[in-house]
Amino acid sequence: MAFGKKAIQEEEFETSSIIESGILIEGQKFSGSSNVLVRGIIKSKVELDADLTVDFEGLIEGEVNCNNIIIRGKILGNVTANGSLLIANEGAITGDISCTTLEVQAGGKFIGSCNQVAEPVIKRKELKIVGEG
Repeated sequence: MAFGKKAIQEEEFETSSIIESGILIEGQKFSGSSNVLVRGIIKSKVELDADLTVDFEGLIEGEVNCNNIIIRGKILGNVTANGSLLIANEGAITGDISCTTLEVQAGGKFIGSCNQVAEPVIKRKELKIVGEG
């Protein structure tokens, strides 16, 4: 199943940072601006101004917000891809999805709702209106 203009290819991302198998990262937020490959476990909100690949043994427990995402492992949490999202044949997401392009390969699993956006999802800042006083 696919929607959107162009699905991403499984090996398209160059990886700058690798969270290897056997590594556990816990905390409030995991963030950065370089592409990340996850083979270990992240129990945290993930915000990348870059691309994310969750490899076969990789697991993320938390909300995910990245540019393009490839899932071969598992994500337990809501996922926002500002571009494309690929759930590969062994990948699984339990949570709601928002993206411009979605591809679910045969065998890929997804439990949740899906929202296709016409343009990349923009991170919005809260605005406060200060009254005269």
